[in-house]
Amino acid sequence: MKVTKVKIVNEGVVIEIPEGARFADYAKENSNMLFGCENAECATCLCTVIKGKELLNEPAHKEWLLLKQKSAYPNQRLGCQIYVKKEGVVEIEY
Repeated sequence: MKVTKVKIVNEGVVIEIPEGARFADYAKENSNMLFGCENAECATCLCTVIKGKELLNEPAHKEWLLLKQKSAYPNQRLGCQIYVKKEGVVEIEY
C-alpha cells in the first residue's frame, strides 16, 4: 500500500495516510487540529499546505467557493476536503 507522510508542522506530528484516503480521518485521531462541519461550510479546518500540494486533490467547487469567500491564500485548503492522491511528503500548518 502506498502512503503519504503528512507532517503537521506546528505540532511536529507526522501521519502516514494511504493513497486515496481523507486527511481529516487521520488528522482527527493523530493531531489537535480542529474540524467543524466537515462539509466545506464552516472553514474551522482552514490550513496552509506548505509542501506537497501536487500530491493532494484539487479543491472541489464547494471548497473553492468557501476559500474565495474567506479570502484564503492560494496554498490554503480546508482540511476536511483534502484527499491524498499520490505518494510522497506533504507539510501542513493550521
